[in-house]
Amino acid sequence: MDSWWTGFNPSDVEGITYLAAEKIILLAVIAVAAQLIIKIIDYLLNRFFDFTKLDTTLERFIHKTIVMLLWLVTLGLVLVYLGVDVNAVVASFGVGSFIIGFALKDTLGNFASGMMILINHPFRLGDKVNVSGKDGIVKEINMSNTVLEDENGNKITLPNTRVWGNAIINYKKQ
Repeated sequence: MDSWWTGFNPSDVEGITYLAAEKIILLAVIAVAAQLIIKIIDYLLNRFFDFTKLDTTLERFIHKTIVMLLWLVTLGLVLVYLGVDVNAVVASFGVGSFIIGFALKDTLGNFASGMMILINHPFRLGDKVNVSGKDGIVKEINMSNTVLEDENGNKITLPNTRVWGNAIINYKKQ
């Protein structure tokens, strides 16, 4: 009568345990090294942004994007080390990105318009502007919308596609 014990060799368990421990240790080394490298790059980015005149929102976006990309590269290295077929993962991300991009096209349009506003500076916080037929003082500029305050103290929130896609009159350029 055959059982699951047939063909069992205790030395196989030792070999498998050794390989698993080796992989776990190497993965821990990769994670610690990646965290150290990313912290150094994070520090260097902070120092770099101290000397630039970019908008704070844009600086934060660039900073977070670079750090996130570094973590994605680390994840890719770990997956390759574990023997995962990275081509299939990348292809899945490509298809998923297309679907998400199509579903979020308006949001992504606002995001892209927000980037253009933050890079080109047609107005700054505190400027009196007319955007999309709305007069007000610029109170907030972020990646998805721009907030104005009219003379009555009303808050006007405009999606950035309406801001960047229309004429902008800046009455008070700082």
